[in-house]
Amino acid sequence: MQIGDLAEARRMLGRPFSLAGTVVRGFRRGKSLQFPTANLDIHGVIRPPDGVYSGLAYPDGAEHGAVISIGSRPTFEGERPPRTRSRRLNPRLALSGSSLVEVHILDYGADLYGQELEVVFLDRIRPQRRYESAHALAEQIRSDVQYARQRTARR
Repeated sequence: MQIGDLAEARRMLGRPFSLAGTVVRGFRRGKSLQFPTANLDIHGVIRPPDGVYSGLAYPDGAEHGAVISIGSRPTFEGERPPRTRSRRLNPRLALSGSSLVEVHILDYGADLYGQELEVVFLDRIRPQRRYESAHALAEQIRSDVQYARQRTARR
């Protein structure tokens, strides 16, 4: 079995692999790219390898397609986080190089801060990589979202 083999994990678990965590405040970079994300403070340590995945999210008990990113924000590595006024960041999210779980929920815009969110992994879209600009990253995210829409529609 390979590390990150979601099909094998599904076979062994008898269900798709999933993670749950509390939605915490992040740097709001996803929102600035037009792809807001729910940053998960995950419970437990088992997770797939860094990369971008298609999946499902269950905010408010309803199923939505999702793009899930696990990794260290390589495009923004070394940049200082944007300033926030009265909202404090989760200290773990402020650590440069730390691995994060960020979830873009398709067609969903409600505030999830402080709520528990479960995400189910369907398949890996691509590895994480550094992009030359925020614009180039946004273009790749558009492609990831299109893939996730197609993947969740045919499951």
